[in-house]
Parts: sequence; structure tokens; C-alpha cells
Amino acid sequence: MGVAPYRVLMVGCGQIAGLFDKPSRDCAVLTHAQAYSRDGRFMISACVDPDAERRANFMQTWNVRDGFADIGGAFADGRAYDVMSLCTSTNSHATVLSNVASRPVRAIFAEKPLLASPGETKAVELFREAGAPTVFVNYTRRWDPEIEALRASIANGEAGPCRSVTVFYNKGVRNNASHAVQLLTYLLDLDPKSLTIDAVGRWKRDHAADDPTVDALLATDAGTPIHLIGLDARDFALFEITLVFAGRIVEIRDGGWTIRTRLAAPSKRFPNYKEVSESDERSGGYGKALPRALDNIVDCLEGRGRPACSVDEALAVETFCQSLIDLALARPDKEIRT
Repeated sequence: MGVAPYRVLMVGCGQIAGLFDKPSRDCAVLTHAQAYSRDGRFMISACVDPDAERRANFMQTWNVRDGFADIGGAFADGRAYDVMSLCTSTNSHATVLSNVASRPVRAIFAEKPLLASPGETKAVELFREAGAPTVFVNYTRRWDPEIEALRASIANGEAGPCRSVTVFYNKGVRNNASHAVQLLTYLLDLDPKSLTIDAVGRWKRDHAADDPTVDALLATDAGTPIHLIGLDARDFALFEITLVFAGRIVEIRDGGWTIRTRLAAPSKRFPNYKEVSESDERSGGYGKALPRALDNIVDCLEGRGRPACSVDEALAVETFCQSLIDLALARPDKEIRT
């Protein structure tokens, strides 16, 4: 390669950082550490986690030499990094971002949601005032090549106009429904600010007290309805989206691991009718998303691109989600208690 690898600082040593999987060249990439370890352009130089046992486990698993209990230690003695992966709990993001705004790090790859509430945007303003670093927000499906191909097919008119969307999700509006909002606005080429909330239904606390799972009816600026159907994360995890177009039905299933398409075609049973065909099912590209995110980061570090999912996009999505949460919490009579 001819140049030293980009130095990475992992902040947070939990599941998405590296504990969802083990070093491997064969499995799907589920964690930041797996993506970095497979990519010769990067080296995990250090990690930060106040939990000594978890930090030690991460260091042993991913062969990380230096570990620290806090951010200050990671930057002591003139240490600098090209990329910082922010994998701590959402409630700590604003504090960490404020802490590193003026430290020597060129890019931040942050887990979503970027902030716990819109009131924490001062942390982002510190970055803008300092002029660095560049922030990438990991709404993972944004880097999924199959999702990119689906967006292109929608844009060129293959599917026809979108008639309706149904989303099944659980584990909170901000935590998980935000993925749906970001994904749908990307696929349909919409500004999150253009969405409206037509109705808010029942809601439940299956994840966090301040992030309920809400049933709601949304709409695009063209009037296309988007139905959010909230399930209970204490039963099982679920994230699936069905988009109905004039010419086909597209189902994003299993969290994005499977994409199923059914085309509108003349009925084999009834003359002069159209029905949807048997499905064409293919694997999604979720397991390829994190490596492609690293491609995006390298392009930006080398002056060739911009973040595919930027701070502004993430905050627009999360602000919309907070509006939905606020409307739900204002109706305590709609809470489902189980």
C-alpha cells in the first residue's frame, strides 16, 4: 500500500463495537472492529471503555495494544487518530462529541442515534466552530449496495409511483424507527422535514422510558401514507418494511438481510385483472455495509467525497422522530402497559 494505515480509536467496547462477532474473514461484518480488522487501510490503535473487564475482553479479541478508561487518557502524550468510532450509549454521545471537538482526530464514525435529544445540538455546533472533524452517522443500510440498487430502480421509474409503506419495528422510535425514516427518505428521495404526522396511536415502553415504540400514520409531501406499526422488543427483534408501488411490491425483510420483490402482472385466473407474481427473493447487502462505509470514510479523508450519512441528515431524521415521541408522550391514555 505504501503508506501507514489509518489509526483508529474505538470509544466504547460493547456489542456494535466488536463483541457481536469474532475476528473472521468469512462471516458477515457486524461490528466496527470486524470492518477495520479486515481492511488493510486501518489499524485499531487504542480503545476507551470505563468497564475494565469489557475493555480487556475487547483488547484481547481484536488485538488492541492500548486501552484507556477515559477519553483524556487516549489522547495523552500527543496521541492522535485518523478515525474515532463512537460506540458508547446514545446518552453519552453529546458529552463525548464535545470532549473531542478540538482534539486531534480527523473523522468520527458515530453510531446512531447521533444525539439523545435535539436539545443536545450544541455538541455538534462545537464541531462546526472548530472546522473538524468530519462526522459519519451509522444508519447502516445507507451503505448497503442492494439498498442503493433499489433506490436507483425507484428513481428511474421501474416500480412506478409509491402508493403506501408499512413499517414493522420495535425497541423505540429514536432507536429503531429512525432507521426506517432515514431509509425511506433515502429510497424515495425525500427530505425528512417534508414528512408529516397524520395520527399517533397506541404506544409502549419496550426499550427506554423516554424512547417509546409508537403506532403512527405518517405521510410524504405527495400524500403517500407510511404506517408505523410498533411491536414489543421483549418478544423478539423485528424490523421490516413493505413498499407498495404501482408496478410492484418490495419487502425489506429480516432487518435488511433479505429483499423480496413481487411484480404486477396479468392474472392467470381472471381475465382483465392484474395480480402480483410469486416473489423474487435475494439476499440484502447488510453484511457489506460497514466495509463500504469505510470506503466512504477513506474517500473523505483523501479529499474525494463527503459522508453518505451526514450530521445534518441524521439530525433531521432524529428531530422528526422526537416530534413523534413528544406527541405520543403527551397522550398517556394511549400507553399500552404490559
